[in-house]
Amino acid sequence: MSLSDWKQQQPESALIISLGRSPLEELVKTGYEEPILAAVITYQDFREIVTQESAQNSLSAIFYDPDPLRQLILGKLLLPFSDAVGVMHSMETPFFIEEYQAITETLGLSLNAIPLKQTTEVAIQFPRLVQKADFIIAQPDSVIYNSQTLPRVLLTSYRQRKVVIGYSTGIVKAGAVATTYTTAEMLIDDLEESALEILSNKKDSFTRHSKYYDISYNLEVANSLGLDIISKEELQTKIAELYLEPLNETNSQ
Repeated sequence: MSLSDWKQQQPESALIISLGRSPLEELVKTGYEEPILAAVITYQDFREIVTQESAQNSLSAIFYDPDPLRQLILGKLLLPFSDAVGVMHSMETPFFIEEYQAITETLGLSLNAIPLKQTTEVAIQFPRLVQKADFIIAQPDSVIYNSQTLPRVLLTSYRQRKVVIGYSTGIVKAGAVATTYTTAEMLIDDLEESALEILSNKKDSFTRHSKYYDISYNLEVANSLGLDIISKEELQTKIAELYLEPLNETNSQ
């Protein structure tokens, strides 16, 4: 059902799965009181909505941007002796950095974060960030990473022999080394299972990245940078082994 149809009909339902930012904004603004499961939304967009509006308690979400913890673990697996990670974000997306701030220390990493006001600053600030970090994690932020800036970012990182962990398979194909990502089919499976748990009262409200994911790995770029080649299957196994340890440590603090 489209958002416009829902506004006109507003049918009764035990659970609404909202897809995208606009439907969730509308539901929160109107004070919808039944359970909501938000999807196809980034952590940044979700935090903006719930911070600006008074969201009800039965609001859950599965974010579609890559899980920062998985991305950081992936970077550490590719560069075992790394101790510094770099992240750029625009002033318009301040919430992206929250998740990184919460977990980098538990992984033994120092976080170098550079906030930018506009796209034109990327050409100046990215080379500076590369000098401070062993690897870079890119976020889906159109002010920072777009058709104008990405070629320069990837070329700079390649020339400086620095690993970039991307946020999509497209960026990996273009020259980033790797990323974790969730396919549409995986998200549908996750939504179906989570919806059934919510409806059967087996699960309270929650917010998280999808529990299902795959890895895109550019072997050619990894080889050019002199990285030890690790199979995708081995990376997935090691990420699964390491994932819960820093998460549990963070939650216990």
